[in-house]
Amino acid sequence: MGVFLPAAKITVSGEGLIGLGFLIGVLSGLFGVGGGFLITPMLNAVFGIPYNFAVGSGLFQMIATSGAATIRHRKYGQVDCKLAIFLVLGSLPGAEIGAQILRYLKGLGFVNIHGRSFDLMYIWMTVIYILFLIPIGVFYVQRGEIFNEEG
Repeated sequence: MGVFLPAAKITVSGEGLIGLGFLIGVLSGLFGVGGGFLITPMLNAVFGIPYNFAVGSGLFQMIATSGAATIRHRKYGQVDCKLAIFLVLGSLPGAEIGAQILRYLKGLGFVNIHGRSFDLMYIWMTVIYILFLIPIGVFYVQRGEIFNEEG
């Protein structure tokens, strides 16, 4: 079933989006992440949704996922409200700065290489994701979180 996304002005697979949402929900529940670092590049790479719409829509999706997970973890006594407040105090201005950087990158325009046009925002966002995710992966491998020596 094709779903037209009016803000992004494209049609994508509704089933695919639901499947991606399910996958992100499972990973969020397992690893305690909001899923934004996964959903944004997946929306862009798999569905061709422009980064600016993938970021904004992913943030909206994370509100519901994070809210539901917070309620469940609070029932288990696993929420430290003081810790959360300090994180929010840094996250709010950080999110605004991130949105401004994305807006700036969107305004960079395009570059032509060998007769093909490339969106500079797309190039920069891809580089930023790579530079962000590689150290995270290396950190987990070094800690033995992914490849357990016990087998």
